[in-house]
Amino acid sequence: MKRFLTIEQALAQLFEEEPIEERDMVIIPPNPSAVSDEEDFDENDLTNVGVLPSDTAGELEIHNSVDYDLPEPYSTRSYSRISHNLKWRKTDAIYSSSPFNGEKEDVIKLENDLHGKSPSDIFSLIFDEDLYSLIVEQSNIYAKQMNRPNICIIIQDIQRFIGILLFTGYYSLPQERMYWSNDSDISIPIIRDTMTQLQFRNLKYNIHLADNTKIDIHDRFYKVRPYINILNNKFQQFGIFKHHLSIDEQMIPYRGRHSCKMFIKGKPI
Repeated sequence: MKRFLTIEQALAQLFEEEPIEERDMVIIPPNPSAVSDEEDFDENDLTNVGVLPSDTAGELEIHNSVDYDLPEPYSTRSYSRISHNLKWRKTDAIYSSSPFNGEKEDVIKLENDLHGKSPSDIFSLIFDEDLYSLIVEQSNIYAKQMNRPNICIIIQDIQRFIGILLFTGYYSLPQERMYWSNDSDISIPIIRDTMTQLQFRNLKYNIHLADNTKIDIHDRFYKVRPYINILNNKFQQFGIFKHHLSIDEQMIPYRGRHSCKMFIKGKPI
């Protein structure tokens, strides 16, 4: 039976030869049918180091740089009697081709158009009259379907409602009713002056984005599909600011029931 060289034996053989600036030691995968004479041991007894096989996984070959051109070594690891003097320098990468920035002129024009606009102006470009009209129309349809004839929603109501939602996003209170409280320690006049608590609740109960009588059973997001389509068109129109984009995600707390809801271990949200 052929006995393979160990790492130590291969290193000893390497050191005994004449010194050469560069050498490579290659481990060749063994033949699946080949078995060494030191592989007969109890695999479950791993507490004693002496029972571990001392042979390598395959044959060893030593290649000298004089035989053929070796690639530049990529590892700084060296043995006690072998050293590689590596000198790294920072250079610009050279590519055979570069991506074509076809939208550069459009981006420059878009930046010029948006320059000087306030955050509310930019928000109005995306959340425009088309989107408000969709919410008003579908909310009034839903109120009639639920037999609530006294509900009549207009665009100004939706604008105030969304404004309150944005405000409560960064000014958080434990309960919704506290935003209309008259207590001096939590009083928020801007909310009370915008609309009453009853108006806010009526909008919250009736706000809708799609007609329930036109359900697409193949679309799990049919209740918000028209809303998503309008926003996607606006994002394509005003949302490209750089050639290279990095897309990230955000987890949103949701305690309702929906077929798209997923449980991800380790993420309590």
